[in-house]
Amino acid sequence: MMRLTLAARNALVLSTSLLLMNCAGAQADPDDPRGHMFTNFARSGAVQSALIHGDMRTAKRSARILSDYVSAEGFGGEAVEYVARVRRTAMSIARAESLEEATRQAGNLAAACGSCHAATGGGPRLSLMTPLPMEGGLIGHMRRHLWSVDRMWEGLVGANQTFWEAGARGLLEQPLHAELPPERYDVARFAERVHELGTQALAANTAERRAEVYGELIATCAGCHYALGESGG
Repeated sequence: MMRLTLAARNALVLSTSLLLMNCAGAQADPDDPRGHMFTNFARSGAVQSALIHGDMRTAKRSARILSDYVSAEGFGGEAVEYVARVRRTAMSIARAESLEEATRQAGNLAAACGSCHAATGGGPRLSLMTPLPMEGGLIGHMRRHLWSVDRMWEGLVGANQTFWEAGARGLLEQPLHAELPPERYDVARFAERVHELGTQALAANTAERRAEVYGELIATCAGCHYALGESGG
């Protein structure tokens, strides 16, 4: 199953890179506040990626760095309360004592970013959406799950309903029972739950509810990877 893990990680890196290139005016300039947001976006993405793969050490380290360095400087007073929320949520992940606790906060972190972007008119300009992977088999199915999770995360962070709904719909394909070897039917329940959460995500019409669904989705992904022996530790 290592092949699946490597493919998923590579797909996530590519997806995140494409979105980073669409951030509004983002330059990695330490004197430009937009550069700070570019860096913060990358750090929050690292938290999300690590949690999906059950890698608590990387997630907590990235979350602590985000909490320590995220700043409202250069964005006006309206951003202060939102940045404080991002900082608190990131620290809650950094201090989490269990993977479940950390994953439940993943949606809150993305929603906190999105609330700031919606209030200030900032954040990433989400215009380039990578195509939904269409290859068959178990690996193709997992890549579509990963694509969907990424689009939902982008939708939360960017306060973008189009991306959120695209990700949710991507989870609605038939569960992967037929693609699992008999000895791996124990993980079918995770796949079924992912598809249920896709339906719930489409029905969610508030940032708070979307954050809740997304947190449960990340927890489900991490639980499946742990069951498959693919957890990052």
